[in-house]
Amino acid sequence: MAALQPTGLMVNLLRYPERTTIRTRVPRFSWIVNADTPNAVQHGSQILVSTNHADLARDIGDVWDSGVPDIRGAWTTDSSSIAVSYGGVALQSQTSYYWKVRTWLSAHDVGPWSEVQRFRTGQLTDEFLAEAYLPDVEVVPPATFVQRAPGSYFIDFGRAAFGTIAIESNADAETEIVVHLGEVRSGAYAIDRAPG
Repeated sequence: MAALQPTGLMVNLLRYPERTTIRTRVPRFSWIVNADTPNAVQHGSQILVSTNHADLARDIGDVWDSGVPDIRGAWTTDSSSIAVSYGGVALQSQTSYYWKVRTWLSAHDVGPWSEVQRFRTGQLTDEFLAEAYLPDVEVVPPATFVQRAPGSYFIDFGRAAFGTIAIESNADAETEIVVHLGEVRSGAYAIDRAPG
């Protein structure tokens, strides 16, 4: 199993933070964990945030380096990849920042750095605020579609991400459709309805 480049970078759950301004003093970073085998779990990460793209290209986070997991000490796993709070020096208002992340699948399996993402701060506040923009819509077909029993299907989109599901049915008006959504698999073709 090998860690691959993280994708789907977001700041404050915005896929394109460069289209707006980030107004919170403590932005939150998110990404999609990728590996060469399915169902891999992140065990550590490192985030770099810089005021310039050139430093980040040299793996220098001049405002925040979350640090490399200590593989010589007690290995503490951290699977967080959604809304990870910024932990560096105070950000400045009206400033552009650049960030990237890499992940570990085990103590010795570090993946490559993600692409760099830019975000710009507005007038910073202690409130959790971000300007909105119209989202892009990306239609993603299922990666797995298995009929488990007559009228029962398991559908997996092969990624951990936020989304909306569109269901089209040609059933009559009296037909009941039940949908169970989940993030954690339970066996080959089921979801854990109470992942804890």
